[in-house]
Parts: sequence; C-alpha cells; structure tokens
Amino acid sequence: MAETQENLETFLYKNGDFRSLSNDLGYSKKAKIKLSDNRMGNKSLMRSKEYENYVFQLIAYSASLRES
Repeated sequence: MAETQENLETFLYKNGDFRSLSNDLGYSKKAKIKLSDNRMGNKSLMRSKEYENYVFQLIAYSASLRES
C-alpha cells in the first residue's frame, strides 16, 4: 500500500497543476498570490487511466486492510 501511495504522490507531483488547485480552493487569494493567467487545470489528470489505476489500487488495499 505504501508503494501505491508513493506512486500516486509522484504521479500527482509530476502531472498536477497545484497552482490551479490553489486558485480554485481560494488559497492564492488568502496568501495574496496573483492568480495564474496560464491555467491548465487538472481535468485531464483526473481522467487519465494511470490516475484511475492508482486510486483503484488504494481503494482495494484499504478495503483489504479494513476487512483483516
């Protein structure tokens, strides 16, 4: 499970648009950081098969741990 979590974190760090997420959650405004003009968003990331597979692995592992 730790390996799957690490893989997902690495994938998100490599492919995620955290500035966009920060803007959407209002953190940029609170921190008084100018909103990004070049927003790519995370929709393509969330729709990717690789992301889906990592999330499924985490769900499967956590369900297995909960049952044991």
